[in-house]
Amino acid sequence: MSDLIVVWTVRLAIGCYLLRWLLVAARIGTPGFHRKIWTVGALSLLAHLAAAFQFVHRWSHASAYQAVRVETFEATGWDSGFGVWINYAFALVWAFDASLWWIKGDRWAKWWPGQIVVQSFLAFIVFQATVIFGPGWWKVVGVIIAALFAFALIRLSRSHGSGLDHHSHE
Repeated sequence: MSDLIVVWTVRLAIGCYLLRWLLVAARIGTPGFHRKIWTVGALSLLAHLAAAFQFVHRWSHASAYQAVRVETFEATGWDSGFGVWINYAFALVWAFDASLWWIKGDRWAKWWPGQIVVQSFLAFIVFQATVIFGPGWWKVVGVIIAALFAFALIRLSRSHGSGLDHHSHE
């Protein structure tokens, strides 16, 4: 059962990430609905980290570092566990972004330079996690995420930077 919790919390997080960008790219839904999906995704990722530390690593950073080191070497040939710190940063940035969206309201999701940096970082990490480190079928998910992110960027740039959410100017 613990393996299922670890796996499905991260799948839910990535699913929410993908759904949010799919809805933004298709101009479906309201900013409030997008924010809820984004928040569920961030919370699911935090639940995944907690589950992985509880059930897999027994709350040992050294164990998590070693697991990431082995996985990184197997996937890339690079012998480093530094990716564990990137995972922590990813979770903190996503949680912080979701929190600020609730605190500052929909203006937080507008397409401004700080949000571009945040969303680019998150997209890059999700792409790496799915295409480089994910199971074979996740590679398709990673390509879809990259395409949706690019499509959303193009559509948003054509709407004169009105926001990450098409309703954010309302």
